[in-house]
Amino acid sequence: MRYKPSKDDIIVATYPKCGSTWTMQIVSLILRRGQPLLTSEEYQSHVRYLEDTTMEEISKMKRPRVIKTHLPFDRVNFSKDTKYIYVARQPADCIVSYAHFVRMFPDFLTTRRNC
Repeated sequence: MRYKPSKDDIIVATYPKCGSTWTMQIVSLILRRGQPLLTSEEYQSHVRYLEDTTMEEISKMKRPRVIKTHLPFDRVNFSKDTKYIYVARQPADCIVSYAHFVRMFPDFLTTRRNC
């Protein structure tokens, strides 16, 4: 992975469906002293998903950068100066949350894909 965390980055690491979006909103509100981000463009300038973002997009983010990831910790470049927030959730709750999530995308379960 080409991403190298800087000392003012904040990484939110979770297993999928464990509360990363909720945590990202909390971190964003803390950094903005309670002022909400009003548009998705404003949110995207502060908060990004590592697996779905190019290095160019990350370099253009406002600092401190808030980056979320579902990658295993050993797959993310570590920096002792970077702040990491790990969110854990009871596994059964993750499964139930994921089941509800995929119901919003019926083609996801019925379309055959060659991966």
